[in-house]
Amino acid sequence: MQAKLNIFSNVRPTTTRTTKPHKPFQRRQRLMCGFYLTLCLLAAVLYFWVGNPAIKAFALGLFAPGAGFLYWASSTSPLFIIALLAALVCFAAFLLSLIIWFATGNILLPPFVWLSSAFIAGIASTYFPHDTAAGSIFGVSGTIAALTLGFWGASKVRPHPVEVVPQLIKAEAKEETATKEELSLSDVQHLRLLYDRALQPIDEFNGFDWRDQFQTAAVRYQINFASYALSTVQSGYLSAFKGYLDTAQQNLAAKQQQERIWQYWKLENLWGNLKIGADPVPNANIMYTGFVAAQLAYYQAVSGNTDFDEAGSFVCASSSGERFEYSLPDFIELLTKQYKQSQFGLLACEPNWVYPLCNAITATSIKTFDNLQGTDNWNEIKHSFRKQLESEFIRNDGLLTPFRSTYTGLAIPPIGGAVMQSFPCLFLNSILPDIAERQWALFRNRLTNKNWDRAFWPIDIGNYSFSRASSYAATAAAAVEMGDLDIAERVIEKLDEACPLTLEAGVRHHENASLWANCLSIMARNGQSGMLNKITESTGTVKANNPFIKDVSYPEVLVARAVYEKDHLHAVLYPGREAGFKTMTLGGLKPQIHYELHANGTHVFQADATGEAVLNIDLKGRTEMRIFQQGGMS
Repeated sequence: MQAKLNIFSNVRPTTTRTTKPHKPFQRRQRLMCGFYLTLCLLAAVLYFWVGNPAIKAFALGLFAPGAGFLYWASSTSPLFIIALLAALVCFAAFLLSLIIWFATGNILLPPFVWLSSAFIAGIASTYFPHDTAAGSIFGVSGTIAALTLGFWGASKVRPHPVEVVPQLIKAEAKEETATKEELSLSDVQHLRLLYDRALQPIDEFNGFDWRDQFQTAAVRYQINFASYALSTVQSGYLSAFKGYLDTAQQNLAAKQQQERIWQYWKLENLWGNLKIGADPVPNANIMYTGFVAAQLAYYQAVSGNTDFDEAGSFVCASSSGERFEYSLPDFIELLTKQYKQSQFGLLACEPNWVYPLCNAITATSIKTFDNLQGTDNWNEIKHSFRKQLESEFIRNDGLLTPFRSTYTGLAIPPIGGAVMQSFPCLFLNSILPDIAERQWALFRNRLTNKNWDRAFWPIDIGNYSFSRASSYAATAAAAVEMGDLDIAERVIEKLDEACPLTLEAGVRHHENASLWANCLSIMARNGQSGMLNKITESTGTVKANNPFIKDVSYPEVLVARAVYEKDHLHAVLYPGREAGFKTMTLGGLKPQIHYELHANGTHVFQADATGEAVLNIDLKGRTEMRIFQQGGMS
């Protein structure tokens, strides 16, 4: 980790007025209120003008889920308790349908539950005694309540919102500490957790957390963040290493193409978009396309591998014979087009729900691709992205709104604890660094006076277990990216206390923590200030003509450093199992030229006609080696 250069403290929110922004979500809120009021007026007409008890109960059920059962809930009726319980059960079922809607994108379920409860109440009213007077009271009360709720909701929409503009007071810079130059043995043992999962056969997923494929524990996210973590490590310490690191990244990309990973979309597309189609790419689905695009773009930026630029290089093939062929440029072109066409400025992560975090990750893929290819997609959408993010996803108190509904315009109150405020900064720092700095300062200021156990959500969103592992790890990764060493060290300490790093068969992992949390822990422990920003800004100038480690055997050889610096290749290796002589293949050498290997003495070898050389390295614990062209050592 790199030392924190600035500590943000004493954030004083002040206010300023801005010009009226474009607010499509608030327009949707008004439309939703209008629709509900219209429904209530229709229900009132049916209730007061139609004498049929079944219609009256049905009409009452339109005011609220389960309300139809109150039609025969006279206090003098022996069935009062049954009617009341039926109403409560229906209302609880509706609340559950809302949760399922949020979790899976199933927009059909809430209205189905609501209308079904009204129909059932109507049918039941023909079999049970009812009290017209009591029903009328409930009907009138429901109408008044509905009108009040509708107008109250409309009045809460601010046409000229007050925005928080924090005055960041930066403390005096702390003394610099040395930047970490290599991975420790513990670090590479922790990395083995990712290597073991990535290097298994592509159609096998041993060691991944299989919970559900619709929410945060979905395996696709574990694949994404395993790749992000490997890209971060390669950028900082392994830029001159191909071998099994490159194979791991290729395998992770291939795993994303497995049908069991993306087949969830067939259901989500049907019940969320009301469309038939299994292809996970064309419709706004950035929880797949945006995250995968970032995975491929980061990998290209740190490795120089352009395989996924080729047409048809990324294929989602179904068991029914369908093939959906894409490439990284296809993803970026499609995402950019969708952003330009979106009235919301941001894109839905899953049907109907817009997450700032998911959009920040997606935006980094576009910016990374621009720097690699010399395109200008991000600048074309940046203004609208920023405008909508600030106007409808950052509240007046500065808190980030986790997600909003495109259908209703409604925003879910901030949930998820501190991580929902801190974690987005990891990606915002690459695309909108001023917003990232502001949000991090506000987060840090709020955290100062809070009980840390209460500040961090006690659910590991990577596997839904009762653990703060994901909250601690995500915040630590963001803290490192923001250069806040103080918070990073304190949160990592909390993580290690709650979920200690244990060593089993040469592999380290956090006990009782999800794979997703372990990925973020690796990013935090091995990151440096602005590391992800460095990746997104990369122009892909990885030089293939410089010496690099082309191949070593895994897990016999663990590579802790492989960097070409000045005029030589510098590497640090550990034996993954027993010590002894290990074979290593070098690439990027000048054909037929003699080189010197400095490791436990000096050894001279000659590259072959293809610019490669096979060496036997004696690994006894930490082994440092430097390779120079003969006569070129400085």
